[in-house]
Amino acid sequence: MSLRDLIKNASPELLKSSVQTGVFYEAMAEVMDAFNAVKKRLDALEEGGIRYRGVYQRAQPYSKGDVVTYNGSAWIALRSLKETEEPSTCDGWMLMVKKGRDA
Repeated sequence: MSLRDLIKNASPELLKSSVQTGVFYEAMAEVMDAFNAVKKRLDALEEGGIRYRGVYQRAQPYSKGDVVTYNGSAWIALRSLKETEEPSTCDGWMLMVKKGRDA
C-alpha cells in the first residue's frame, strides 16, 4: 500500500497491523528526509545574504554575498572568489556603491 493509500484509508485498525506499521515508518522516514533537506537549504539561505568584510585583502578568499571596500568604492562578490581576484579586474565582483567626490 502506498503512502497516499495509507493516508486516504487511515483507520485505527489499519494502522495497528504490523505490515501497515512498517509502511508508516518507511513513509515517515521519507518525510523526515525531505524535511531535513528543506531545513538544510533554509539554513543555507538564512546564512547567506550580504556580509561586510571590510577593506579588500588580496590574500583573502571571498564568498558570494561578501561586500568589500576597494579604492573607496563598495563591491559585492557575485560568486566564490579565489585570492588575488580583485574588484574591478574580474567579472566575479559588481560595483555596489561608487566612490564619491571629496568636498
